[in-house]
Amino acid sequence: MAKRHLWMIGLLLCGVFSALILLASNHYRTQQQTLTRQLEQQSVLHSLIALLTRELGYGGMIHYFKNFVMRGEPPDYGAARQAIERVERFLAESRNFNSAPHLEVEFRRIAEVVAQYKAMLEQVRQLHGQGVSAAEIDRRVQIDDAPAMLAQRTILNFLQAELNRSVQDLQRHNRRVLRSLVATVLLAVLLGIGASVLSYYYLRFALRSRHTISRLSERQRLLDAAPNPILVVAESGEIVFANAGAATLFEVEKSDLIDSYLEQWIPDSAKLQHEHLRQLFFSTQGARTMVNPVQLQTRNGTVRDVEVCIGLYRLGDAQYAVANILDVSSMAAVRNRLDEAERKFRATFEMAPVGIVHVDLQFRLIEVNPYFARLVGWNSGELPGKPVPDLLAPQDQALCQQQLHRLLHDEVDHCKNELRFLHRDNRMVWGSTVMSLCRDRNGKPLYLIGVIEDITERKQFEQHLIASEKKFKTIAQYVNGVVWMATPGATRVLFVNDAYERVWQRSKESIYSNPRSFIDAVVPEDRGRVQNELVRHAKGTWDIHYRIERPDGSVRHIHDEGTAVRDDNGAMLYLVGLARDVTEEQLFRERLESTNQQLEKLAKFDPLTMALRRQYSTPEMEECIALFRRYKTDAALIFIDLDDFKTVNDRYGHETGDEVLIEFARVVRSCLRATDSFYRYAGDEFLILLRETTQGDAEKVVAKMRRKLPSVQVGLGQVVSIQFSCGIVALGAQFCDSARDWVRLADERMYEDKRQREVAVQSVN
Repeated sequence: MAKRHLWMIGLLLCGVFSALILLASNHYRTQQQTLTRQLEQQSVLHSLIALLTRELGYGGMIHYFKNFVMRGEPPDYGAARQAIERVERFLAESRNFNSAPHLEVEFRRIAEVVAQYKAMLEQVRQLHGQGVSAAEIDRRVQIDDAPAMLAQRTILNFLQAELNRSVQDLQRHNRRVLRSLVATVLLAVLLGIGASVLSYYYLRFALRSRHTISRLSERQRLLDAAPNPILVVAESGEIVFANAGAATLFEVEKSDLIDSYLEQWIPDSAKLQHEHLRQLFFSTQGARTMVNPVQLQTRNGTVRDVEVCIGLYRLGDAQYAVANILDVSSMAAVRNRLDEAERKFRATFEMAPVGIVHVDLQFRLIEVNPYFARLVGWNSGELPGKPVPDLLAPQDQALCQQQLHRLLHDEVDHCKNELRFLHRDNRMVWGSTVMSLCRDRNGKPLYLIGVIEDITERKQFEQHLIASEKKFKTIAQYVNGVVWMATPGATRVLFVNDAYERVWQRSKESIYSNPRSFIDAVVPEDRGRVQNELVRHAKGTWDIHYRIERPDGSVRHIHDEGTAVRDDNGAMLYLVGLARDVTEEQLFRERLESTNQQLEKLAKFDPLTMALRRQYSTPEMEECIALFRRYKTDAALIFIDLDDFKTVNDRYGHETGDEVLIEFARVVRSCLRATDSFYRYAGDEFLILLRETTQGDAEKVVAKMRRKLPSVQVGLGQVVSIQFSCGIVALGAQFCDSARDWVRLADERMYEDKRQREVAVQSVN
């Protein structure tokens, strides 16, 4: 009975223990799932932050933004715009996964910097569209991205700490599970089958925990996606973890970094100090985070300036330092460039061939360069503190103070004047002065910058030039013609003498107010040509003849020519010209040309038949022979002799013979083309040169002339019928070595045709 009760009690205890173990197992399983979800969420958030860091850093959004600032190309604008959109997308996703309220402040800081870059991008685009230089744009759009970088490092450090804390919680949870497994084994010995069943559940639970830890280890590879190098260093200085960014920084593989000691990556000159700082960091009590500038050395011996953000974390009894490294070598280069720019500015300031001064807001000199000191005859050390008006001539002091007040009250951004400075020896020195206001980043005025160029010689030259101009105008009034001076393209008339009113019968004021008003008087037939020639006028060339119609209706011929006046560098300043009334010369020239044309016509053409004279036939025939030899261009020659022409002269007189010749020539010309030539060879003999004509085509022309030849009426009821014999020789059909041979062959064929015609007439009779 007792044994049965004991058995029942054992069974009851076994059941109770089994129930407790099942309850504990469910509790551990729920806790395990909660930890797993937390780790998964933290891993995803860490990955998003890593991507956000890469897109936000100098290899992402900032890089593309700077490229667009310096280049201003549309592809650079698109790349910068897309980078900003990616940062905004990753930032939104990170905020969705974030469950820590205090990190929301850091996310807002990053969002504010991104918004600044987004707004500045459009401003840069507008500035490039306005033609502002890249250096000026870069100066205007300075953005302080330090808060975003600090917020980014704070988020990374917090997530790293949270990730480590989750790993520690999981490890503590696994230790509790293992203790439960040991208890389960002891209970299995005491409780038997019930403990064995519970051990089975605990064993399965432990396997799940190990699988979760393995998955967590795999997700830690996401740290490799972080753009900044990350190292985990043990208290002994041994590197236990390194991501891909760290391997790139040290120019080695990750396996070469892991298990090595940090001191071997420190330059020899800083190893002792670095080891002391490391020991001090680990020995200090409490959690902490430090940001230090240090130097690291790559395997190739390259020393890099970096900024290290270090956080101390504990895993069990061990301490580890997690270092987030930022390569600031480029920033050191920027500082070096700034120092170099300062040296260049100082050298420019001291050696500039113009005076440069800095003036405070009370118009006292702060600093002057040697050139200005020499300009006013003082030493450079004596001028600082002197009021600027005291160095000016009394008549310019009020003007100078007025311009300086306008600068200070934002009425102008700079002022330029020609002022007279008092030299120490009381002589006057002219200076072309440009003053501008220098402001700080917030727009607050700091001081004035002045640039002074010595123009004393130029002013003296201007006085001489004014005197010379008076002499020129006096001489120009006595020149027989319109003397003018105008800018290239006649955009502005600088001078015109009184002869313009006499020749054009228009006032000088009209051409001064409208430089191209002289074209209004040009006759419509010449106006377009004059307007087209203005293009050459703009290039410094002007030589044209045109006609003008004056208000009284008279038309005058004008010969207008000008030449460019250039400076020492060859740049065109203006054109000086003379427009002459050449109406009488033009009329004489036209009469002379008409006479010459008549003489040329009498010399070239037979006055009776208006056929070309014999001597003009030879060159044209030689040309046809040459064309045939080179290009096989056809040509035919017709030798014509009028039949019984001597009988007509003897019977009816020479006047009738002339009428026959005139009528014959008229018919021949009506049958020829513009490219053909008609010559009077001698008396009643003629030559016809047909270009691009074969033998057959020439025969058709002859037939056409015979059909059209009329009869000439002589006396009362008597008519004379015009008949002719001809010889046709086409090139190619007969070899011709020269024009003489060609004429000879045509003459022979003409006599042959004449004999045949006489035989035919005799046969008919």
